Amino acid sequence: MAALPDSVHTIHYDISAVDCNGHYFDVTLRIAEPDLQGQHLRLPAWLPGSYMIRDFAKHIVSFKAWHNDQHLAVMQLDKQTWQIQASDGPITIAYRVYAKDLSVRTAYLDDQFGFYNHSALCLEVMEQDECPCSVSITLPEHKPDWQLVTGMPRLQGSEPKAHVFSADNYQQLIDFPVLMGDLSVEDFIVHGTRHRLAVAGRHYADMERICADLAKICAAQITLFDDDAPFDDYTFMVMVTGDGFGGLEHRNSTALVCGRNDLVHASHSGSNEGYRTFLSLCSHEYFHSWNVKRLRPREFIPFNLQSEQYTEQLWFYEGVTSYYDDLIVHRTGLSSRNQYLEVLGSTLTRALMGKGPQRQPLTLSSKLAWTTFYQQNENAVNAISSYYSKGAVTALGIDLILRKYSRGQCGLDDVMRQLWVSYGRDERGTTMDCLLDTIIELCGTEGEDEIRAFLHRALMTTEPLDVAALLADFGINAQLTVAQSDNGPFGKAPMVRLAVALGAKFKESPLGGLELVQVYEDGSAYHAGLSAGDRLIALDNLQVTSQNLGLTMSRLQPGDSMQVHAFRRDELHARTLTWQAPEPYNWVLEEIDSEQAKRWLSPT
Repeated sequence: MAALPDSVHTIHYDISAVDCNGHYFDVTLRIAEPDLQGQHLRLPAWLPGSYMIRDFAKHIVSFKAWHNDQHLAVMQLDKQTWQIQASDGPITIAYRVYAKDLSVRTAYLDDQFGFYNHSALCLEVMEQDECPCSVSITLPEHKPDWQLVTGMPRLQGSEPKAHVFSADNYQQLIDFPVLMGDLSVEDFIVHGTRHRLAVAGRHYADMERICADLAKICAAQITLFDDDAPFDDYTFMVMVTGDGFGGLEHRNSTALVCGRNDLVHASHSGSNEGYRTFLSLCSHEYFHSWNVKRLRPREFIPFNLQSEQYTEQLWFYEGVTSYYDDLIVHRTGLSSRNQYLEVLGSTLTRALMGKGPQRQPLTLSSKLAWTTFYQQNENAVNAISSYYSKGAVTALGIDLILRKYSRGQCGLDDVMRQLWVSYGRDERGTTMDCLLDTIIELCGTEGEDEIRAFLHRALMTTEPLDVAALLADFGINAQLTVAQSDNGPFGKAPMVRLAVALGAKFKESPLGGLELVQVYEDGSAYHAGLSAGDRLIALDNLQVTSQNLGLTMSRLQPGDSMQVHAFRRDELHARTLTWQAPEPYNWVLEEIDSEQAKRWLSPT
């Protein structure tokens, strides 16, 4: 247990990485002044930035409470709330939490590293959630080389190795994730502000180069918001796995998961797609420091972490951020013009392909994030719209229309600055009208009709968006073409144009054949009666693999039919598949006028 300073808050948590093999954290909570009628405690059901009920309390495996040496009765009132027997003095609660979710959302511990959000470990002391609290963190005794990083302030008087921290209240506490392990840590300074990169897990990363690249991204974003960094320090916490991806924003840090090969190593002088994707992820989460952590929907003030909290504005907070993540990587010279246009083409494709965007308006996608987006099933491509990717396309349209009518003097950058000053700095929160009125006002009277029409179509309807015409005004030719296959890649012209398409995404099955992951409505597989989850094993009575599928399809024309065999569960089905021409849903962008493109791709 970490040594405590002389002055300890009335609410104090001891968190110990006690059992790496069993993946357990032990937590001891001390409450100096509990409710005399019996103290109520609870864990959140979700955490800000990840809009899904996660029920963190289900990971608690033991629970007890006492006053002095007297054990107190504990009653669990519901899935996340406990009541402790009344006591006339300080009480202590001890519980154990299972931590094996290797993601940015919950908690993880093994003998390589540990990570947690306080929302997964620290019970809220009800009716005292506005009280300051302190946290002591104990690292495993058998791991002398372990260290930890967090954005949480160290408690005055504690030594660097004591790991004692403080938070002003519970809502602040749960916005400080913690990463521990045999970490690689590098500091870098941006606009006078200390930044840290901390990497856990086995890796070969060139820390110096990554920090230099991150510094460019951070500097560009701080400059975008008029040099107004909303934090005193910032930490990038990275967990490296074989093939992972994910991020979650916090007020002065971000938690990230990436693949081992996504981090450049010292012998690699170039830049691959995986590394640019990692930089884009970092850019995305850093941008959230302004756009959603402080500038956020009024419905989120305050957060209600016990149940769903609905807003129609996620298209702005996630979509605009998704637009800027890759754009800033390009603005800082970390991706070429062609590389950026390929990524944008892929975004356009993912945003607009399938039946989903034709069925779900963007505002409804935002509102139903809790179910339709965060709990997607195999039919998502036919049913829902993404407030991330289609929100990014909407942000693109707003940016281009603003630049068009201002002759390049105003763009989405100006919208962000204005919203930040008006609603972000003092965390007043926005309504939909706040967002739309700011955009329309900056567009001016000349472009008012067009921007109003675009916003209505993009947000309130499922009508198609004419992005090609908008891009043409800025020297970019945008063409809809077929993809190499239904599995992609998107944003690139196909190397071989096949005359037919399966109309389904697939992956190799360890049992042999191809498992269908998604089946597009009205495609070849759909009309043959094939479904997601089916395992395709033969075409025309010949074994099918991912290697020979393309060769088979290269011999076919639309209208050709053949027998297919597939397993559904353990039952073999024979179907007749009539091949259809591929749908041209793949957006390919090409720069045809570099001077015009600069009017868009250079910051205003």
